[in-house]
Amino acid sequence: MATATGTIRHFRHIGRCIALAWLAATAPRATSADGVAAPSAVPTHLTVGSELDFPPFALVKGDGTADGFTAELWDAVARHAGLASTVQTAPFGVLLERFKNGQVDVLINLAKSPEREQFAAFTVPHVTMHGAVFVPRRSSRVLSVQEGRSW
Repeated sequence: MATATGTIRHFRHIGRCIALAWLAATAPRATSADGVAAPSAVPTHLTVGSELDFPPFALVKGDGTADGFTAELWDAVARHAGLASTVQTAPFGVLLERFKNGQVDVLINLAKSPEREQFAAFTVPHVTMHGAVFVPRRSSRVLSVQEGRSW
C-alpha cells in the first residue's frame, strides 16, 4: 500500500519530468555561425491543452475551466515547479493541431505512440490503462478474438 509521502514523492518526480520534457522539447535549437549552440530563453508562461470530455481524466466545469484527474495533476505539478500556465479546453483533435503548430505548449493527456513520438516528448506515464472490448456472455455474435479481428 502506498503511503502519502510516497505518493507525494511520485507526483514531484512526475512534475520534474514534465517540466524537463517540456523544456527539452521546446528549447530553440539555434546555433551560432561557428556551430555552437546558442543559449535558449526559458518561457515564463505555458499554454496547456486539456480535452473536453474524457472522464475521469479530462472534464470541463460549468464555467468552462478544465477539471478531472489530469487537470488536477497539472495544477499540482505547475504549482510545485513554479510554472505559470493557462489551460485551454477544446476537442482533442483541435488541441493536437494547436500543439503541432506551436499554439499549445503542453498536452496533459496524450497517449504515447510511435507516430506521436515524432512530434512530442513524453514524460514518465502518470497512469497505465489496459482497454478491453466487452460483450455479453450470452452473445453468440462473437465467439473468439479471431472473429473480432474480421470486423
